[in-house]
Amino acid sequence: MVRVTDEPALSAEHVTLYHATDPLLGHLPVLIFHGPSTTANYTVQIHVYSPAGLQCFPRLTISPSSPFYSVVNYLPREWQGDEIYRGLAFGLFKYFTELPEVVKNHLKHTYPTTRGRRPGSGPALFGEQHAADLAANMIQSENTAEVIATLQTALQTQHLSNVDIDFVLPPGAIVPLRPEDLEDVPDDDDDILDPTLRQYGGYTPLVKLFGEPVFLPTARLRRAPSKPTALNRSKSFTRDQKVDLRMKLGELIDTEERYVMKLNELVKHIADDFRQSAKSRVRGSLSPSEEELEKLFPRSADRILQINSAFMQELRNVMNDTEDEAVRDMETTTTALMGSKLGASAKAKDPSGALAVARIFLEWFPKFTDCYQEYIRASQHFPTLLNSFLDQQSSFRQSDTDGRASRALHSY
Repeated sequence: MVRVTDEPALSAEHVTLYHATDPLLGHLPVLIFHGPSTTANYTVQIHVYSPAGLQCFPRLTISPSSPFYSVVNYLPREWQGDEIYRGLAFGLFKYFTELPEVVKNHLKHTYPTTRGRRPGSGPALFGEQHAADLAANMIQSENTAEVIATLQTALQTQHLSNVDIDFVLPPGAIVPLRPEDLEDVPDDDDDILDPTLRQYGGYTPLVKLFGEPVFLPTARLRRAPSKPTALNRSKSFTRDQKVDLRMKLGELIDTEERYVMKLNELVKHIADDFRQSAKSRVRGSLSPSEEELEKLFPRSADRILQINSAFMQELRNVMNDTEDEAVRDMETTTTALMGSKLGASAKAKDPSGALAVARIFLEWFPKFTDCYQEYIRASQHFPTLLNSFLDQQSSFRQSDTDGRASRALHSY
């Protein structure tokens, strides 16, 4: 599993949204999140989102000695003395300057708004005047939190698992190495680590882009068939298969019940205990405050417990309702005639409960999205919070001597 992208590190508590439409880029909106840096003094953080994508600058020093500060001279005189608008122009010009040329060329061809104009009659795309004009037109937004939530949903972390691809080279491009070829030791470090790269000849740099060789057991490889395979018109569901299916459904319910028990321990016992201690916290105590505990035990965990408990009960009801019928059905072998009228009428029967469980999945899985996304975002700060609490001589450290809170938080 490889993390392809990271979600934007935006917090409505620390940044303010400014927005404007860009007449040079199809009048599309450009968003700039501006705020003080959370890691250093005398710096700001700027996050720019435009048709060219999102770029974050968590620490920017708006210094006259910087090559990007020249954009301030292009601002209207009334804005040149404004600290915020200087920062907006500075960050936007840095954003434009660091855009890859391929992105700039693509946008120029996609939004040809400068065609037909005399040279010098308007600001150059991605230049200082362009950045200054756009910054001067920025308006403060009143719904920063809502926009951040939308962006975090749209640009959430993406992962990519192993993908099986076929890499085809022209005939004769691969020349197998002979034993004597392996005796030569070149100066190339990559060649020393993997001498087989030599067999690709001129395509070696291209092959290197795919990374180092990784051993994958053949049992874990899954490939789609090259051609559609003909399926049998009938399929028998034997007694052993029915028993196995029912056992797996039972294991699913047991796993969910254990998960709900752990959630209940975290929410109803561990979190509540610490919250009660925080309420009686005396001023000047090193123990965590109620606000700090809210970050460590977010309310999304309560919603996760509530939804999973209801989900588990639905699954348990299906298992209980189909228990007798499943036992009777296990005594026989079922033959389903696929595509026939008999097969169509038999679809209504669900003695094992598998169809009902599948319907529960379709109904309940979308309900998990919001609360788990909130918890995952909050969990990024758990290690820092835990370390700060445990490093201090606080009641939290004394109460968590057995590591219950630490283990519980890291198990979800």
